[in-house]
Amino acid sequence: MKKNEQFTNEELRHEEWRRCQYPFVRHEVSNLGRVRHARRKMVLKLFEGHDGYLGTCTKQGNLFSHKQVALAFCPGWKEGLQVNHKDGNKHNNRATNLEWVTASENTLHSRYVLGRLVKPVGLFDEQHHLQWLFPSARECNRRLGSDVRRDINRGNRYHGYEPRYLSWKMYKRILLIQSLLDCTIHAAYVEACIEDEAANRLSKPDKKW
Repeated sequence: MKKNEQFTNEELRHEEWRRCQYPFVRHEVSNLGRVRHARRKMVLKLFEGHDGYLGTCTKQGNLFSHKQVALAFCPGWKEGLQVNHKDGNKHNNRATNLEWVTASENTLHSRYVLGRLVKPVGLFDEQHHLQWLFPSARECNRRLGSDVRRDINRGNRYHGYEPRYLSWKMYKRILLIQSLLDCTIHAAYVEACIEDEAANRLSKPDKKW
């Protein structure tokens, strides 16, 4: 993490510290995203993890600054929500830059607000049935582990499934059909493919004899 020069003197004068959530109760986090020992008041150096987030190693495990800041300063936490960086900068862990969102909201923010290319991912079994559907490769990796992007690029199986990128149009249609028909994601996928095929036939001009 960069030194205090990234913060203005005004920010440092108004810096607020709060105790971290269990199991990191021996540490405190500030509204600027800094971490320190609760008793010794020594600010810790944060390191960038493989996923780009800043954190530090403790006896209780890896403490990630953005999550502890959100828990301490950002209202709205619910089970299953994720921490979103509003400006897309994973090193900017100021409380004002963080918010609690769903996985889908996080993905849509990356795509439509930050302009990043995010593709939904589907996992198909050996019968080519869609068994898992994710709004992004990142969410797929978070839920199941490993690196689905690598396996898609190399043509490998991912946890025994065939991983494929899907279009946003197909992803949204699958979710819509599933909610309307109360069916499995594969049944919704089949219906979406049938609709796509029918739409493509209608869009093609008739042959002239």
